[in-house]
This record gives sequence, structure tokens and C-alpha cells, in this order.
Amino acid sequence: MATTLYPGIPFSPQATLTNNIGAADSIIEVSDVSAFPPAPNLATIGTDEEGETILYTAKTETALSGCQRGVEGTAKAWTAGELIGRNFTAKDHADLIAAVTETRDAATTAQEAATAAGTSAKDAKDAAKAAQEAAAAAEGKATTAATTATQAAQDAAQAKEDAQTAADAAATAQGAAETAQTAAASASSAASTAQAAATEALETADEALEAAQAAGGLYPQIIVTVAAGAAVTCSNGSKSYEQTSTGAAVVFNVPDYGTWSVSAERDGLPSNTVDVVVDTAKQYAAALAFFESTITVNVEAGSSVVCEGGGKTQTKTSETGSVVFTVTSAATYTITATTGDETTSGTVQITASGQSETLTLEYFRSTITVNIAAGAYVTCTDGTTTLDGTSNGSVVFTIHNAATWQIVGSMNGETTSGSVQITAGGQSKTLNLEFFSATITVNVESGSTVTCAKGSNTQTKTSTGSAVFTVKEAGTYTITATKSGQEASGTVQITASGQSKTISLAYVHIYGASWDGSSTTKLTRTDDAGLFTDPVPAVGNGAGSSPFDNRLPWSGMTKTTDGNNVLVAIPKYWVKVSHAPFKVQIADKATPGYQVSPAHRDRGDGKGERDVVYIGRYECDGSYMSRSGQAPKVSTPLATFRSGIHALGATYWQADIALHLTWWFLYIVEYADWNGQTAIGQGNVSSGAKINTGATDSMTYHTGRAAGTDGQTAVQYRNIENPWGNVLEWRDGIIFSDANISTYNNPANFSDSYNGTGATVRSNKRATTGGWIKAWGHDTNDPSFIYPSEVGGSETTFVPDYCSYYTGVRALCVGGYYSIGAGAGPFYLSGDNAPSNTYGLLGSRLQKLP
Repeated sequence: MATTLYPGIPFSPQATLTNNIGAADSIIEVSDVSAFPPAPNLATIGTDEEGETILYTAKTETALSGCQRGVEGTAKAWTAGELIGRNFTAKDHADLIAAVTETRDAATTAQEAATAAGTSAKDAKDAAKAAQEAAAAAEGKATTAATTATQAAQDAAQAKEDAQTAADAAATAQGAAETAQTAAASASSAASTAQAAATEALETADEALEAAQAAGGLYPQIIVTVAAGAAVTCSNGSKSYEQTSTGAAVVFNVPDYGTWSVSAERDGLPSNTVDVVVDTAKQYAAALAFFESTITVNVEAGSSVVCEGGGKTQTKTSETGSVVFTVTSAATYTITATTGDETTSGTVQITASGQSETLTLEYFRSTITVNIAAGAYVTCTDGTTTLDGTSNGSVVFTIHNAATWQIVGSMNGETTSGSVQITAGGQSKTLNLEFFSATITVNVESGSTVTCAKGSNTQTKTSTGSAVFTVKEAGTYTITATKSGQEASGTVQITASGQSKTISLAYVHIYGASWDGSSTTKLTRTDDAGLFTDPVPAVGNGAGSSPFDNRLPWSGMTKTTDGNNVLVAIPKYWVKVSHAPFKVQIADKATPGYQVSPAHRDRGDGKGERDVVYIGRYECDGSYMSRSGQAPKVSTPLATFRSGIHALGATYWQADIALHLTWWFLYIVEYADWNGQTAIGQGNVSSGAKINTGATDSMTYHTGRAAGTDGQTAVQYRNIENPWGNVLEWRDGIIFSDANISTYNNPANFSDSYNGTGATVRSNKRATTGGWIKAWGHDTNDPSFIYPSEVGGSETTFVPDYCSYYTGVRALCVGGYYSIGAGAGPFYLSGDNAPSNTYGLLGSRLQKLP
């Protein structure tokens, strides 16, 4: 029984139950009966997995009636207002699949029946045709054979008629499978009868032919035209005959009707094959031909030439400049010619017999002439092939392939090289090579041992004020001079032969001071300062002295006037700060492993490294200047000092942490004592009031304290007045956030904010309580950036200066002030002030960065 498919309704409109219904009710009142297709059909009550599918068999104006409940889901009671509609259901889906399957199966059955009927009809038609042909062939050959053939023809005609009936039945079967099957059965029976008749007719025709031949009648003949000398074969599969052509036609008398294949072979080559259908006693013509084309190769006489293709390989020698190959099949032929170690090749396409093609081949030959000094050994290589020769002023290489050829000449341990690009045969290129020679003149102190090295090639000479080296190749040469345990070095870049470069070397001097971290405030002198005695600072107009007075960079820390400002120059130096143990080393020249001092480094402001920087000799006055006889400006925020100082000029900035570190390292190495108050003077730390600038002007020595009571007078270090004591000083370029430290290298980026634009967040943290400094932390990426990491010392042990701390964003103040006493000193650090703070004891100092 066919599956019933229920139609849907567009967009599945929804209605609601207008009355409550029970599980057994078959009449369902709905709010809009037009939302449902004509009966019978399906509807669903509810909107989730608890819903119910019903089948209604009739519709009234207000209700669905004749309802079969629980078609899907469980029949149950529903309340008025519940949604009901013609929605697509699982039953619709299953019924659709079932209907499609039924339709497909019916169609398949009908198609198979029609196909079988059609096949039977075709077989019947074929049998009838065969019978007709057999009967016609036999007709007239003999009386008995003719009678039999006539009867066969009549039977074949009847079979044809029956087959037509079967074909008509097959056509009808396309629309009705049962009728087609009946017709196919009838056609099959008729076809069997026709087949038997046709077979009998064919046998009778063959018997008639044999009878005719036995009676002296004519045979069917196949007349073959083919070239002389060809062995010709005529075969029908069961019988085969062979003759050799003499140039005239070859005649085969064949004893049977059917298909005969005719072919020939000559000199091992096959001809084409012709199939002849023999169906009566007459003559049949067959023409056979052999494939033959020629390829002429023009190539240099004496070349061995190979022609390969069509499954054969032929080899000939070009005697006169050309060679001819005869080919016997269509194919792509590869032609290769060789002479000596040269090879050239090409291809020829043969598509038909009778073609005559010509291929001209040329050998790749180009020359590279290398002009180089006589006696030089020269190699020429493309990475695969290497040619060589000895120059008599030049060497000529014959090149057989396109490539970039590398040329190397060598003589007496020297080499020179170049390259030549060959892109095509027939080119002639020239390369001029000269052995490399350049000179390096080293100016260095007489008696120095000087080496000039590049890789393993090292030359050594003794300087007489200079040493001259001749070098034989381009590259970077390292020049090293040594004398009396001193060493100086540099590099020279040689880029071309004929260059003459000069380098001047001077011996570097390194001065150091080391601290083992113990409670002593004293450091140990190292390197060139190892035997130095302690400096003697001056008191008032008294004399002072220092073993560093004639040593750079200390000797360059002199006073200078710039407009209204009095400054102190600090020359560039190189520093190495080590840890565990703590050690500061200062070099007066660039030295491997050393950094340019912090204030002189490239600050990213486009100025690069600076050879000199300047610090204000005095604290800033009311005009932000560094002038003598002025009251230090105080009660001013960090940012106000910053802008006020920069207004003095484009190169003026507030003194920063980099400058502070720079003079710190100079003090540490020179005085080798953390306690600056005992080493030089206490400073104005107990007078209870600030003093005006210029209190040290009358001193004749650059370092010490002014006359008067120690602790109530000014001090100076290398002409920098009051580096500690008197008033606290802001230091720019450093901002804290709790224990975190950020610094600004470029003065244009100085800010009151932590980690602002251009800032570097340091890896080290500061001590989080106030106290006397006990240990230094350092940045892992910059060992010269130091800041106290631990407190807990005293005013006479470790680093006897005070370091304060407070949470939040804080700025840095340094030096101490007029009433702080022993807490002041070169390393006093106040990290507890917000950048906006103002105090009557808090001032600042300027710097100039040219």
C-alpha cells in the first residue's frame, strides 16, 4: 500500500486551543481553522518535546474533527490557549523517505523490464539481418543451395516481422512493465527462432561456396599492392596465407567468407594492416605501405651523432658537416652530437610518413680571458667544472655552458679573485685581476710592539713612532700595540686595493676601587691606582693634593663660564662597574668591556655620545642659574625647576641621575671611601640654615671645605660646590613607584610620571625602608645603574649615608641639608618626596648637555 503524504501550509501559521480538551477528545476547537490545510492532515499541539501530533479527518468552521490522538507523542489533556499548528513533523520526514523509496523501486522495476525487452528486440533484429545477408550471399550459387537459402530468407523475414512486433511491444513496455515483460518474452522466443534460422542459412551458404569451389567455381580474391620484397600475410584467425611481393600485386584466393586481415613486413619493419570483409565471390583490393621519414642533422664535421626515438637508437658520424637518419614511425626524436668533451642536442617531431626535417646543432663555446701577472696560477670554475692554467700575462679559458664563473689567481701566497657571467655561446669576456695591496700606518709610542692581524694572518713590527704594514686583502684588521705591560688597540677597515689608512694608538689607563661589602667604609685601590696614596683635601685657602690631579678625566674637571652661569666640565670617560664584589673601574680611553660614563652616553636625542658635559658649580638661584653670591632657590616642585632651567637655553636641563652617577664613580675611585664627610668635609649640615653660593670661591684647591667650623661650612669636590649639605637637590630622570625604579635617558622625556614615554624600567628594586645604606643593587642590563637595595648600616659603617623610602610615585632628592648632620654625604638619597612637594630646604642644580 502506497504511503500517504500530507500537504503543508506556507510559513506554518499558528493557532491556539479555544477550549480545554481531554486525552480522548476527537473534536478540537481552534482559534483559526484557516491555519490548517484541508483534511485529512496532521497538526501538532505544544512547542517542545512534550508535544502531541494528531491526525484530523475533517474540518468545521471552528474545529478539527475526527481526530486520531497521539499519532506522535502521548495523547493527553491540554488547556485553552495552547499553540496548535501544521508544523513539519518526524512523521512527515519518515513518510517522505518511504514515498521516495517506493517510487524509486517502482521506476527501477519498470526500467529493468523495458531494458530486457529492448535487448531481446535488438537481438531479434540482428538475427534477422544476419539471416538476410546469409541468404543473399547463398542465392544463385547452386540450385539446392538457392532453394535452401530462399527458405532461409523466408524464415528470416518472418523473424524480422516477429522482431518488429517485439520492438513495438518493448516501446509500449516503457510505460507499463507487465506488458513489456510479456512482449519481451515473445520477442525472445522469436529471436531464438530467427537465430537458429540465420545459423542454418550461414552454414548452408558456406556449403554452397564449398560446393561451388569443388565444382570449379570462382574463389573470392584479395589483391594486395605493396612494395617489392615485402612478406605479405593474409589471415582470418583460423587460416593464414603468406606470399612475398615482387613489385606486382599479390593475390590471395580465400576459401571462407568473413573478415581477413592483410599486413606485410620488410627489413624487420611492419606495414599498416588492412581488414577486408569477404561476403561474396569477387575481388577485394588492399593497399599496404611502410612508414618512412628523414631527419637531416647539420653539425660540425667529425661529431658523433645519435638519433633516439620510436623505440630505436641510431648512431652515425658526421663526415661532411651533416648526417641523415631514416625513421620508420611517428615520434619525438632526440638528437645528440658530441665531439671531444662537448655535447649539444635538440629534438625533432615526426608526425607522418614522408616528412623531411632538418635540425642544425651548434656547440656552446665562449671564452674568458683573464689578464693577470705572469706566473700566476689561475682557476676558473662554475661549481661543477673547473678549468685552470698558468698566466704568461693572461690565461684564456674556453667555456662550454652558461653560468657565473668564479676566477681565482694565486701567486707567492697571495690571491685575487673575480667573476664573469656567461649567458650564451659565442661570448668573449675579459677579466683584469690584480693582487691586492694596501698599507696601514700605525702611529704609536716608540718601542711598542705592534701587530696587524686578520684571521690567522698576523704581522708584527716594532714602532719607531710609527709602523707600516702592507696587507694583501680587504677586510677588518685588528691593530694591537704593547709596551711595558700596557696595551692599546683599534681596527682598520680596508675595502680596496691601493688604500692607505692611518691609525693612532695610545695606551689606556685604568683606575679602580673595590669593596668587599664588609662594614668598613674604605675601598681597596686597584689597577693603575693600586699604589696611589689617599688624596689630601684642602681646608680654606690651604693646599691640597691628589695623585689623580694629572690624570684624565679628573684633570679635566675645570671651572668654565657660560654667559651668567658658572659650570664645571666633566670629560668623557669609560667605566666598568662589577658586582660581587663591588668594583668601579675608570678608563681614560675606550676599552673592551667598558661603557661610556652615564652622562656622556648617547641619550637618544640625536647628539650621540658627548665628549664633555657640564654640571652647575652652584645650586640654582632664584633665576634658576648657577651663580656665586646667591641664595639657593627652594620651595619649588620638580617640574617647575625642570622648565625654569630649560628656559635658559636648548642645552640646559635639570641635573639628572645619569650626571649624579657620573660624578659618583669619579669620587669612589679617587677617594676610595664611602664616607665623604670624613674624607673631604661634613658640609653645611648642622648650621640650621642654608648659606649663599660662592662660599668656596676663595679656596685655591678644587676639593675640600671652606674655612670655619666643619659641619657649618661649604664643601666642594673637583670645583662642584656643596655636592652634599646646605639644601636638598632634586635629581631629574628618575621616578619611583613603590620599590620599582624607572629612568629617562633623553632629557626631552623627563617626566613626573613613572614609566612614561621613553622610560626604562630597571630590573633592580630599591630598599623599602629608610636607613643607612648597607648594599647596592644593580640593573641586570646596565651594571653601572646602582641604587641601594639594603639598609641597616650606621653613620660610621658600610655606606654611612642615609636612604629614605615612601610608597607611591616618588621623585629623588640628594645630598642632605643644613640640619641633617651625619646622614648627609655624597650618597645621601631621599626617595620619599612626591614630585609636587615643596620645602624650604629643597632646591636643585642645572646641567648643560652640548
